[in-house]
Amino acid sequence: MRVRTAAAVAAATTTAMLVTGCSGTPGAAAVVEGRTITQSTLDAAQQDLAPIFQGVDARTVLVGLIVAPYFLEAAAENGVAVSEEQAVEVVNQGLAESGQELSELSEGALEVLRFSLASQSLQQLEDAPAIIGEVEAEIFEADVTINPRYGELDPETGQIVAETLPWLHVGE
Repeated sequence: MRVRTAAAVAAATTTAMLVTGCSGTPGAAAVVEGRTITQSTLDAAQQDLAPIFQGVDARTVLVGLIVAPYFLEAAAENGVAVSEEQAVEVVNQGLAESGQELSELSEGALEVLRFSLASQSLQQLEDAPAIIGEVEAEIFEADVTINPRYGELDPETGQIVAETLPWLHVGE
């Protein structure tokens, strides 16, 4: 009986650790080189971006929040920096066609929008493959810890993929 109780407590503790945090940082969706992306930042960004990018999911927004600083820095270094005002203007132009107007956006949503525009601008540069290659290398060399509830960063695709948990069996 004690062995079962101890096993149940151990399982509950492990589950709680997986669900509640990221590398000892409670409330973190990810930690990138010591920079914490909080769950609340991710939630607000996803909610704000839903009308702009229909069907956007948390993993996609989290990737944007992880990589944004790297792309924004590269854009600034290469003369194609994107301000928050520019991002809002571009989005409002797109929404105006459907009769919508942009409400106030969270800081995370603005960062993802700026990343999206900066990425597009970088791709238009003559030496885009080299610049983007350097940015991607920097990202994949970075110390990135993602909350297990989202999965892990796949270096092949640049996306967050769900982890396969060995103790879970999906019926056929």
